[in-house]
Amino acid sequence: MRGASLLVLALLPLALAAQWPGQIQGSVMDVSGAILQRARIRVQHDETGAMRFTETAPDGSFHVAGLPDGRYKVTASKPGFHTVARLDVAIRQGHLERIDFVLEVVGQHEEIRIESNAGELSAAPGAGLMMHRGGPGADLPVNGRDLRAAFDLLPGIVQTAAASSDGGQFSANGQRPNTNVVRVDGVSVNNGIGGSSLPGAAPGASLPAMTAIGSIQSLGQAEELEEVELRTPDFLAASGERPGADVVVRTRPGTNALHGEAYSHMRDNGWSARDWFANSLGVPFPRPSYYDFGAALGGPIRRDRTFFFASASRLSMTDTAMQTTVVPSWDARASAPELLKAALWAFPLPMKPEFGAGLAMSTLELERRATVAAQSLRIDHALGSAAMLFARFSNTPSSSEARQLSTSSGRYGWRSITLGATVAGRSGLIHDARFNFSRSVFSSDWGADASLGAPVDLAILVPGEIRSLLGLPIESESSILGFAIGGVGQLVSGRGATASQTQWQVVDSVSKTMRGHQFSAGADFVRLSPSRDRAIDAIALSSASVDSILNREPLAVTVTKLPRGSRPMHTLSLFAQDTVRLGERVSLVYGIRWLGTPPLNSATNHVISGLWNGDPGGGLTNFRSGWLDQWIWKPSYTQFAPRVGVAWQAPGAVVLRAGAGIYYDAGLGSAINPFNGAPFNSWQFGSVGAQTKSIPRGSAVAFKDSPLQVEPLSPLRLPRTTQWKASLEKQVTGGTASVAYVGSSGRNLLHREAGIAPDSGLFWYILARTEGRSNYHSLQTRYSGRILPGLFGLAAYTWSHSIDDGSQDSAVLLARPDAARAEERGSSSFDVRHALSFGLTYEVPGRAMREALRRPFAGWRLNTVVRAHTGFPIDVATMDGGVGVSPGNLGRPDLVFGAPIWLQDGSAPGGRRLNPGAFGMPSQSQQGSLGRNAIPGGGVLQIDASARREFRFSGRWSLDLAVSIFNVANRPAFADPVRYLASPLFGRSASMQNLMFGGGTPNSGLTPLFQTGGPRSAELELRLKF
Repeated sequence: MRGASLLVLALLPLALAAQWPGQIQGSVMDVSGAILQRARIRVQHDETGAMRFTETAPDGSFHVAGLPDGRYKVTASKPGFHTVARLDVAIRQGHLERIDFVLEVVGQHEEIRIESNAGELSAAPGAGLMMHRGGPGADLPVNGRDLRAAFDLLPGIVQTAAASSDGGQFSANGQRPNTNVVRVDGVSVNNGIGGSSLPGAAPGASLPAMTAIGSIQSLGQAEELEEVELRTPDFLAASGERPGADVVVRTRPGTNALHGEAYSHMRDNGWSARDWFANSLGVPFPRPSYYDFGAALGGPIRRDRTFFFASASRLSMTDTAMQTTVVPSWDARASAPELLKAALWAFPLPMKPEFGAGLAMSTLELERRATVAAQSLRIDHALGSAAMLFARFSNTPSSSEARQLSTSSGRYGWRSITLGATVAGRSGLIHDARFNFSRSVFSSDWGADASLGAPVDLAILVPGEIRSLLGLPIESESSILGFAIGGVGQLVSGRGATASQTQWQVVDSVSKTMRGHQFSAGADFVRLSPSRDRAIDAIALSSASVDSILNREPLAVTVTKLPRGSRPMHTLSLFAQDTVRLGERVSLVYGIRWLGTPPLNSATNHVISGLWNGDPGGGLTNFRSGWLDQWIWKPSYTQFAPRVGVAWQAPGAVVLRAGAGIYYDAGLGSAINPFNGAPFNSWQFGSVGAQTKSIPRGSAVAFKDSPLQVEPLSPLRLPRTTQWKASLEKQVTGGTASVAYVGSSGRNLLHREAGIAPDSGLFWYILARTEGRSNYHSLQTRYSGRILPGLFGLAAYTWSHSIDDGSQDSAVLLARPDAARAEERGSSSFDVRHALSFGLTYEVPGRAMREALRRPFAGWRLNTVVRAHTGFPIDVATMDGGVGVSPGNLGRPDLVFGAPIWLQDGSAPGGRRLNPGAFGMPSQSQQGSLGRNAIPGGGVLQIDASARREFRFSGRWSLDLAVSIFNVANRPAFADPVRYLASPLFGRSASMQNLMFGGGTPNSGLTPLFQTGGPRSAELELRLKF
């Protein structure tokens, strides 16, 4: 806080001495010529995004003074009228620009907005999706009120299934889902902390702050958001810190008018359809429920000077889902070794059919109860006409209790304070500064679920030698214990330490318009500090299969001792950019961004591993004990990212744009792995330590004096992506249409490499590498505008192909002498060839209706969103690696020539299943002929709809009533089938599609209730406003 105070004090002299060079004045009236008082006027600088707000006086006039040189977007809006925007308004020193608006009486949801249109002639060729209060699409149904649910209305955006460490939930132009950047009021909120059955939960700067249900409500409640903009890479040096999309959120300031609202969103469990699997199996199963209540209030503290806006909400929900699973059979439970019987009985009880090899089918009921509370306060203050200051505080505690194979509870917290100042000097120099402090906190505990099977104390499974080595009683209160069976699942118990991640950020930029150029430059410093309040012993036991347990084969044991402490990381980026108009028809933007990554200190973790025969007092064979000392990044000062964009306005209201640029990814998720203990704490089977106490500096991970020889490792490099785009855009009747080619090439992408010890068959090492590659090509088309009077639409279609040799930072490849990376090159896990989405908003007119129909039907706004895309690829493997490491380049089957890959089967979910006869087992330790991600999965098709109407009372009071229905047709959609040949359920889907997209934690994605592909769900909204 002291640094923030000094920052503001340093800017005050500039603010008090500054004089604004330009101004805008005008009036607002309706089509009859009547004046409109208290209409809202917004003036936004195109280059910096700085905004000024005012309202029309009683005579309908407005005046905004103190505007620096540049081009602006001026918007006039008033409830009950079309919103109108004027683009490319040029302001220069000493100039008074007059703009008069005429608003039509139709509905505030239909704004005449043309983004990046021919008149603006922006040289940035990136695409953008703008969502703001009262704008087009504001009433479209958004499931769970999560901002990301509407992102796929922009071409190139694909909603993805979250992986355990890549919960980004959407991919932009073929980039990994965890490469997106989210900014709120000019500062990064990529400071999230994960939550799953892992002691280490910090993902670096790769994920935004999330709540206990995987939502991004921490960033801002819907009522406090003024504007949300999704930008795919636009080749501006001033933005694009990472290769993915930029999500730019601007929160709502107060105004001179006191205004407020109270609202409620409700989904009773009787309003939703039942899960398809519960119906088909005849299993009684509860349906989900959801309630969200809140209020917002804004207004003046000192008229024309100081304003406030505050909001608060509380969400409570119970989410449910069902999946079929494989469990130990009745005979296996009776025949298992005495010590392991209790663990086998903790799995769900078996039902018919039994599959043999000690396995049977069962159902797994997934239930999550969660609460999310959010509070925020924003204060804005104008220092005369010279500067604008603001401060915003937000606090979002949330908690979740989940019941799966084990019960888990997590407690999350997110607090953030942002200070900002925008100052203009007498020379037209604009100075913009931001300071942010934020902290995310997570704590959790796990236990056996007595409702599924018999409760079990996993501490009884810890070998005596491990107890002696750790020197403490093994209890769930002091350790994290896990027991897993390949192809079945895992049980977890224990209490984790409180993990947190703190961010300090300072952003400073200046811009100036001079002689036809718009110059800008700036700096962005971020300090991330993940920490743990106490040391943890993470103990994992695993068996390859139930059959292995029955045959008394040894269990693999891995112990990771994770120290208490913190692991700070720093990044610094600088940029310089110039935008110039080359005549009336050509605009050019060029710039460069530099990224500095200081070296990181080492982190040492003690790892113990071996094989255990199940004797409670027995020791470990193939024992290994060692220390992992990981040096991740060496300092680099040559990470320059040049970017350029050009636009040419052709005759006929056509604009051609092209651009290219380099992007580095400094998410640094892998840099925190040593602190997390990953991957050796991740219940990933067979992870072992080394017979050494040190690792040479300059290596990512290395082991001295080991029985295997490995090549010296080069230091890790930041992932780098080169992207390019060419587009054609034309204004058409009522809107804008565009077509674009977008491509990219990624190098130095993160993945993990594993080695296997020959004496035990256990994993000998798992280390980070930056050798991955990717390519992306796409054709993207888009339309947005008013189709007919009262009908607004936006549509996006994308054909694309994303190719790589590993799609997640956590992807593991086995270090095999005979393996080549080219073997793994194939479609990305998030590759979607065809994607179509569109949204429509229609306001029912009243003038043409008979009097009897006008009252009940006129004024309703009807909205729909349709999503359809082809499926994600399926990567068939011979067997499940359990809940842990399954190297992508080992265990792939042969493809049987001539055999059909899919079989039509009326008993299978969706009426088809993969054909086991189409795949053959390769010779031992050999990779099969089937390529990676070679089989297309099932697609997505869903229609959501909503209806909304505003009922006005006397004075300023009004009531909004809305009904939303998600998956209107209740069309059953199924997750990709089980992909492991060794599983009795191979080739069949085990759950509905929404469970594939997310599990309800920051690591596993947004909760299934709010995902695409679930049963039909209905929601009622009531909103009282003044």
